[in-house]
Amino acid sequence: MLLAGIIGATLAVATARPATAADCAPLTDEGELDHIPWGQRRLAPERVWPLTTGDGVKVAVIDSGVSDAHDVLSDKVTPVANLVPDDLTADCDLVGHGTSIAGIIAGRADTDSPFSGMAPDAEILSIRVMPDLKPVNSDDIPQRLASAIRQAVDAGADVINLSIQVSSSNVLREAVEYAADNDVVMVAAAGNQGGSDGSNLPQYPAAYDNDAVIAVTSTDPAGQPASSSNTGDYIDLAAPGVEIEGPGPKGKGFTGGPDASGTSFATAFVSGTAALLRERFPRADAEEIAARMIVTAEHPAQGWNPTVGFGMVDPYRAVTTELETSLAPQSRAVPPVLHLRGDEQAGPRKTATWMLVGAVCIVTLIGVGREVVPRIRRRSHM
Repeated sequence: MLLAGIIGATLAVATARPATAADCAPLTDEGELDHIPWGQRRLAPERVWPLTTGDGVKVAVIDSGVSDAHDVLSDKVTPVANLVPDDLTADCDLVGHGTSIAGIIAGRADTDSPFSGMAPDAEILSIRVMPDLKPVNSDDIPQRLASAIRQAVDAGADVINLSIQVSSSNVLREAVEYAADNDVVMVAAAGNQGGSDGSNLPQYPAAYDNDAVIAVTSTDPAGQPASSSNTGDYIDLAAPGVEIEGPGPKGKGFTGGPDASGTSFATAFVSGTAALLRERFPRADAEEIAARMIVTAEHPAQGWNPTVGFGMVDPYRAVTTELETSLAPQSRAVPPVLHLRGDEQAGPRKTATWMLVGAVCIVTLIGVGREVVPRIRRRSHM
């Protein structure tokens, strides 16, 4: 069983204790924020707010719960379900992780704080699946996550943020397929085992071969891949994920900083971008939303690599670039990676992919077309 939870996404918290519904006392250390967090400054989502703010888009955060006590999340959170075997509710977050994630996605911009989320008018649906940040090896975790995904879909989620990693199971794969069939974008953390224990095993649901699932890894303030992040042929995009700050569940200030890192946070930036796109392109399906973020990302030199995937998500380009539908391939192409084990057609497909990427760049520059290019990748079955 792979570790579940947000491995490596550490926050300054005390040891969790049993609690009741009348005793939701978050254990976070919260301080003032007198600057714009670097991830927010790096992606600059305010550049597209004249076009889209995520208004009317529902983003499900499946996590440790989401509190709306902070001004940036006040009246933006709908508690859907608590799947943890305790007496708390989905708007109770003892450790602050889910609240920070939700703030990065949809924190409002009209407060006295310099902090704001990517899609400040999006709504948050909270489903609580973990009481804390401790690794969980219970066999019921994939089942719990699968149930959470289905409940998020049934609650009307347009985007599901999955800052969580578990082992693969049939029930989880079927839940992911259920969400994809219902046109829901799923954004999943790639995992933080790259540098911690060196195992670098594929993490789920990020590693599932489904075009509605976007696997996200993290970068540091210098733009370098985080050493702890997983790598692999399932990586799609990168986003800020080191030294991240977000609203605290007590509503008194902000958590995070130097000790808050992980692909969990990077995932939130991509989920927020997906929310912006879902408002801006209401007719685009989940795969087209994913494709738009992939095609417009800040690609690495070789177009794709197992460390950052197709590169850093770029909200401005994703929202404003016009793409030509005639470039859509008849079948999904593999990322332009030089070595894919067991793939006898890798060479011809790589050439075709490079031609496609070149054509996309040309069309992007001249600004033709009106719709999104379907996603140009197919991960190997894990």
